[in-house]
Formats: sequence, structure tokens, C-alpha cells
Amino acid sequence: MKNILDSNPFNNLNEENIKFYNYLIPKKEIEGKNILDLGCGYGWFILIALKNKPLKVTGVEISNEDIKTAKKYIKDKNVEFKIGSATKIPLSDNSIDTVVSWEVIEHIPDSSEKLMFKEVSRVLKPGGKFYLSTPYNSFISKYTDPAFYFINHRHYHEDDFKEFIKGTDLKIIDVKIVGGIWYLLDLFNLYIAKWIFRREKFFEDFMREKRVSELYQKGFMAIYISFEKKS
Repeated sequence: MKNILDSNPFNNLNEENIKFYNYLIPKKEIEGKNILDLGCGYGWFILIALKNKPLKVTGVEISNEDIKTAKKYIKDKNVEFKIGSATKIPLSDNSIDTVVSWEVIEHIPDSSEKLMFKEVSRVLKPGGKFYLSTPYNSFISKYTDPAFYFINHRHYHEDDFKEFIKGTDLKIIDVKIVGGIWYLLDLFNLYIAKWIFRREKFFEDFMREKRVSELYQKGFMAIYISFEKKS
């Protein structure tokens, strides 16, 4: 997708996001480990991961333009970028300790989710972890999402993932359903600011603080789900 706002990885590098992702992923799953950021976009999570001293981070992204942006801003000898997809990961078997994939699965071809999980299971080492987020399949989350109507933006329930991991060595270890009214308002803010006014979100700092604060509570907008590859 064209980078119409000239976004870069530092846009998401703020105190609230760093705190939340450090809460979500134990430091021991990053420090000294081989990390895969699957669907890395501009590389914002890679900057967060680097703060916890990984052995190596590989960013895989299907968009060459996003890879160019990430490379422009991220200069670290322990980071590598590769063109690839979630259904054909350009890495060898059993080579990764921790995989993350934020808001990616809903954008891959429909009905290819099982293939994505087979690929993640293939590249993960035994005992490795997989952390994923995606829109949650609740009534409010789905039917207030403009992208659901225009591009069939997919939303998922935790039971969907039980099906996706069948035939793999992955098991679910944690599920968090998060995001409330502020999350919803911030989503509208994003759509209006980006696609109508071609600018960054209105009241960015205030909205981000409110949105992230809800991520520690039970909600209805997004699902964060963690998996482990069986040893």
C-alpha cells in the first residue's frame, strides 16, 4: 500500500507502545534470541525489540516499498530484511526463537490462514513462541469497521485459531481480548485523518494514551493470542 503519509518506524516508537509490548512479550523471549517480525511493515516493532537486545531480528514484508522505508531508518547490524509473505516465509526450518505478527493475518489471501500457521510452525524452533494480533470478531468490532464493508476486512474469534493450528506443532498458551470505546474512536480517527484529510491522526498523543490504556483490560476490539511450538 502506498505510503501516503510518508510514515516511518519511529511513528510508533513511544512510551505507551514500548510499555505495552514489553508487557505482552516477556523479555526472555527477545533477549539473545532470533526474532522474526512477520509482516514487519516499516519496522516499528523491530525498534522496540532492539531495546531488549535480541541476537538477530529478521523483518519479512511482502511490500518492497515498506522494506525500503524500514531500511532507510533502521541501521543495525543485527537486523535483516527480506521480501516474502506469511504463507511462504523465506527462512529455514527450526531457525527462529520468537515470531511476532501484528495485524497481518487479516490481510493475507482468504482461506490461507492454515498455510500461514504451517509456515510459522516450520520456521520456529521447538519451544519457540508466536505472538499475533488481529481484529476480534465481536459484533461491535466487525460492524463498526468501515474496512469490513469496503474490502471485507476479516475479524477472528479465538475458536478460529484452534482450527488454524490443527496439523501443526503449535498450541495456544494465552488469549487476550482487548480494546474498548477509545480503541474504537481511535480507529475512526485513523480512517478520517488518513483517508479524508491525508494527515496523521488528530490529537495523536491523547488518543494513543487512551487507546493503549485499554489494552490491559478485557475488551471487544482486538485479539492478542500467543502460541508455543511443542518441544
